[in-house]
Amino acid sequence: MSGLAPWDPLSATLVSTHPLPDKKTVPSQSTGETPSLLRVLLTQIEKLTGRVTALEEQQAYWESQHKILLQDVEGFKRKIVELEEQNAGLAQAFEDMSGGSGEMEQGALIELYGDQTQQDIYNLL
Repeated sequence: MSGLAPWDPLSATLVSTHPLPDKKTVPSQSTGETPSLLRVLLTQIEKLTGRVTALEEQQAYWESQHKILLQDVEGFKRKIVELEEQNAGLAQAFEDMSGGSGEMEQGALIELYGDQTQQDIYNLL
């Protein structure tokens, strides 16, 4: 590894006083200038770092959305259990009010379902 300049990671510069040779330059596509290879590499690293940062932000967003959806699912499960219990209670009330015959009188329906229109009650029959 002789001939390579030592690297100072804190300052991100070559410690050696010898600059990169001109033969190692890459022409710029937009201006026609020839920035050093190091400058081109640093620019690419900055672009990739920006992309990584954006991807990390997207990942954090989608992870938070996932947590919210899991909470919603749990809420829906609780609501389903609650509605099933309510349905069982209504089925029992219907059974009690119909006397086991499966048919209910209009007054019992009003008592069970509250203040609904006459047509709604007939639709239930």
